[in-house]
Amino acid sequence: MSKILRDCILYLGCYFMAAAYGSIYLLLKYTQTELLGNEIDFGYFLAISGVVTIFLVGFSGILAKKYGAHKVAALGALSCALGFLGLYSISSVNWMYFFVAILIGFGWSFYYSASPMFSLSPVIKESEKGKYISLISVCVVAGTATLPVLYDIFSNYLLLEHVFQIAVLFSFVSIIAFLKLGKLFQIEANLSDRISIKGINLKITKTEAIFPFIMVFLGACVFSTMMNFQTEYAENRSLNFSLFYFSYSLSVVLCRIVLGGVLTSKNPLSPMPYLLCLMLFGLLVMIFNSSNSILYFVSAVCLGTSYGLAYPLIKTYAVKVSSENDRHDVLSFFTLSYFVGVYFYPMVAGFILSQFGDTGYLLSLCIAVFVYLLLVLSRLSFSRKWFVEAAKSI
Repeated sequence: MSKILRDCILYLGCYFMAAAYGSIYLLLKYTQTELLGNEIDFGYFLAISGVVTIFLVGFSGILAKKYGAHKVAALGALSCALGFLGLYSISSVNWMYFFVAILIGFGWSFYYSASPMFSLSPVIKESEKGKYISLISVCVVAGTATLPVLYDIFSNYLLLEHVFQIAVLFSFVSIIAFLKLGKLFQIEANLSDRISIKGINLKITKTEAIFPFIMVFLGACVFSTMMNFQTEYAENRSLNFSLFYFSYSLSVVLCRIVLGGVLTSKNPLSPMPYLLCLMLFGLLVMIFNSSNSILYFVSAVCLGTSYGLAYPLIKTYAVKVSSENDRHDVLSFFTLSYFVGVYFYPMVAGFILSQFGDTGYLLSLCIAVFVYLLLVLSRLSFSRKWFVEAAKSI
């Protein structure tokens, strides 16, 4: 089978899995209108799903190393399919509603941990690993927006429960694709490896990989807070929040497609200072913007472009600074750090919002980006010093 067809199966599998997961963006409306629930029920659903995801993401990466990323990704897709089928089947908020949260948290953690590990396949050159990581992340961003957009376009013909039927179908398409990838990417199971989270954790945290863990956590804090509190920000400034979501998502996808492969093929940290300065600029524009839609668009593009390129660059950096034997574990803990930022920092931002308004949490994000920038500059300085000393010793 040709390389192009093999890669298409990979990207389509990742896209359809993310598209299925994107149905969660319509769950609040479904909970209120069809299940007669409220925002609190939906909040509990997300909390349960988030906790399950965070606790399992490290373990799922270990399983991917032991049994193969394709099998773990397929298992995650199957769990999500059962969850979406459960959402379609229930008629009220009951124990099944919250059990579905566990299934989806289980499935998404398995898929999200396993998907970047396809880039570690022996059939992929070292110089191409960054490109694969970047394009897989593009599939996630593009996929999660698919079902909400389709529902909005065809809302006169689709009921909300039909969205979850489509999500089940998408999940099974992903299962077939992932199982096919095991042979195409020559993924072999390491059944002799022992499953030990404690030992791996101690080993990884003593390497340079600890820096991309911190960096991705800080970036996830910015990403999650901006996405979760955008409606509040827009309402306070008489802006249309859909302008931000559309501009942000489009910027992420386009910049990763156009520039992602080029940037990740070089030193992944080199462009980071410029991207983080762009991110800071976007946040500052949001702080000082009163009700200008053009400035709102500019800030969304700045944040989407900077975060869209920074995430795959940091993931590539994590892979490059780790030994080949540790890369599965590094990617697992990288994902864990990401989810901690995604699910927990919005709680802090919510408290800041209640006390100091949206300017307060935006300033807290500026501080996070500034710390992020200092970390990147420190690693770049260390790298240059090491190369200079190495050159002198030759």
